[in-house]
Amino acid sequence: MSIIKVTVFQKNINSDITREQKVKLIAQKSDFLLFPEFFPNTTRISDKFIADNEKFYLDKLLEVSEYYKGVIIGGSIIRKIKDKYYESCPIIKNVSVIEWYNKRTAGSIGNVNYSSGDGELIFILSGIRFSILLGDDLKNEELIKKIKDEKISLVFNPSSLICPSESYLQKYDQGLKESMELSHKHLLNLIRTSGIGNLYGENLLALSLYASNVGINWKIATNENSTEIIKTINVSLIGGISPSN
Repeated sequence: MSIIKVTVFQKNINSDITREQKVKLIAQKSDFLLFPEFFPNTTRISDKFIADNEKFYLDKLLEVSEYYKGVIIGGSIIRKIKDKYYESCPIIKNVSVIEWYNKRTAGSIGNVNYSSGDGELIFILSGIRFSILLGDDLKNEELIKKIKDEKISLVFNPSSLICPSESYLQKYDQGLKESMELSHKHLLNLIRTSGIGNLYGENLLALSLYASNVGINWKIATNENSTEIIKTINVSLIGGISPSN
C-alpha cells in the first residue's frame, strides 16, 4: 500500500492565483496538484480566436510549477492541431509539460467547437500509475473499462459544472451518488476538482470531492460551491503502483 497526498484546488477560472494562495500551495508539500477544467481562463477574448491564447494559458500553468514542486494536473486548454480544436489537460512537472490528456468528449466553448481527442489514457510519474478523465469523459464507459482492465486505482477528474443556482442541490446529490457508485464498482480513488466563476456567460458552481470504494471520503459543503478552496487529502493506493518502483 502507498499513501500519496493530492491537493485539490477549487479555483475561480477567471482569476489569477493570489500571493496568499501561492504560499499555501508551497506549504502543502503534496505529490499532485489538481486544477479544474477550463482554468486558466483569465482573459476576455474573441471566441473565434480562443485557441490563439494556448501559449498564454500554458505559461500561466508553467509558472505554478516554478514554486509548486509536485505534479500539476490541469486545468485545460483549447489547442489547435492540424486545423482542429481539442480540449487538452496538461501534466506538468519541473516547469515542463510531461504529457497531454486530450478530452474524448467533443463539445464547444463560446463559438469554438472542439473535436473528440485521442492519445494516452494511462500515465506513470514518480512510480504512480494514474488516469485523467476530463469533464464528461468520466461518463464514458469504454474509458472506465480500459482503466479497470489496466488495474488503475487513481483517477483525476478536472471538471466544471455549468449549473443554475436553483438546480444545484439536485446536481450535488446526483454527483455524489454517481461518484460513489462508480468508485465502489471499479475500486477507484476518484478525485474531482471543479471550477467556479463564469465561462463565456455560463455560471459555474463547484462539486469537488474524493470518492473511493468505501464511499465519499471528502466533499465540499453545498454552501462552498462558489468558494475558492485548497484542500490536501491523503489517498491510500493498494493498486496503481508501478512494478519498477
